[in-house]
Amino acid sequence: MGLVSFAASTPINVQTRDIFDPPVLVPNANTVWQAGSTQTVFWDASNPPKSISNLASIVLRLSSDINFSAKLASGFSLLTGNQTIQLPSDLQTAEDYFVILFGDSGNVSPDFTITAA
Repeated sequence: MGLVSFAASTPINVQTRDIFDPPVLVPNANTVWQAGSTQTVFWDASNPPKSISNLASIVLRLSSDINFSAKLASGFSLLTGNQTIQLPSDLQTAEDYFVILFGDSGNVSPDFTITAA
């Protein structure tokens, strides 16, 4: 009981964090990239909160293959609004690739096309 009383009477210092979930602008539904190429992912970085708690990462996924995932970039700020990435050279042609921009939350691009090298 003493421990419970102590825990209940001890203030918890929880830092308030703002969520920043900028929409992915490129790639979009009209995008066609080639496997192995260098590309730039763009997102809307306008109107960020005062404090962003996380560094971001970009992951490539394939709608038709839930087991496929490729980390394309990590450790950058969401405030930049863009990040250059290198696509893996062994990607197969498909029209249902998408990227996820992770930071404070995950934002998903529309499906887009990647053609084999």
